[in-house]
Amino acid sequence: MEYLWAGCSGEFVIWRDSRFFGSVLLPIHLLSAERRVFRKRGVYLLVGGAGRVGRELSLLLAERFQARLVWLGRRELDEKLRSYIDKIESAGGEVLYLQADVTESDSLCRAVRETKVHWGEIHGVFHAAVALEDASLDQWSAEGILRVLEPKTLGTCVLVDTLRNEGLDFFVFLSSIQSFLGDKRQAAYAIGCGFQDTFSRVFAKSARFPVRTINFGYWGGGESSEDARSFLSAIGYRAIPPVEGLEAIITSVASPETQVVMVKADEDVLASLGVDFGRRVKIVGVNRGLEQALPASSTPPLAQDQLENIRCGSMALERLGRVGLLAAFQRMSVSVAAVNRLTWWLCGNV
Repeated sequence: MEYLWAGCSGEFVIWRDSRFFGSVLLPIHLLSAERRVFRKRGVYLLVGGAGRVGRELSLLLAERFQARLVWLGRRELDEKLRSYIDKIESAGGEVLYLQADVTESDSLCRAVRETKVHWGEIHGVFHAAVALEDASLDQWSAEGILRVLEPKTLGTCVLVDTLRNEGLDFFVFLSSIQSFLGDKRQAAYAIGCGFQDTFSRVFAKSARFPVRTINFGYWGGGESSEDARSFLSAIGYRAIPPVEGLEAIITSVASPETQVVMVKADEDVLASLGVDFGRRVKIVGVNRGLEQALPASSTPPLAQDQLENIRCGSMALERLGRVGLLAAFQRMSVSVAAVNRLTWWLCGNV
């Protein structure tokens, strides 16, 4: 039996196997990326690309990799968006802006098709969509909560469902320290980030490509005002320069860790987030000797009929396994009522 609730100081506590457990954050030093993460002129889809973090990330990808970027957003392409795109294209990138709603499957599928028609394939995906509304708990309305939740919850589910079978190099969720901080005036956003973090961890276990979640603190950059920097300093935080944010993404995708937190803050603030300074995660470099000794090889792509044969074979094997398990229960003289329930569960789709 497991129970989960928020402790008196705000942290999440779980009761499991007669013991209390709480979450902690451990300091980690990510090694420099040993393998290529971004391609020259790679095609990268950014949900929420026109947002603050999306623009900063796009500019760096344009400058360093001459990336071809697909921005998905709900708003129509206007002069302000056009000015953002011009800045990125003058830095060496290309931007395709598509009006699409990440929470609607048909809209997202249409955008993916348009991307492939325009550039042929998609190499990587960033979920950077956010909806922020600052309000105290007693000021929230049901509609306001849903507006903030949807990009991080429903939008995450629809995006994953649409792209899970693509041959991506990586899939990155740009989340927030609100998952751990839980600011009362950003309650809905904190809940959405917490959902996205948990969903991505589950998705990472079955995905065909690296799935990473990065919980960022506060991004800086050219658009940060002096007032904003002063406010952050007053509450114990420091802005993350965009170039450091990009390096965090590169090293995170190249590392075995599925989730990392990047935040610049005073030690007491980090402690309030649950950082345990007494322990540290150490990433051990991969021994490349055997890999270098073996000849390079690549797996040829499978044709559609081959993939369909594999799918049908897997389904047939699963059905056979269900029947075999049911027969085993029957030989063990399991009660008739239990066998009937098992028959419904195991063989309902046979």
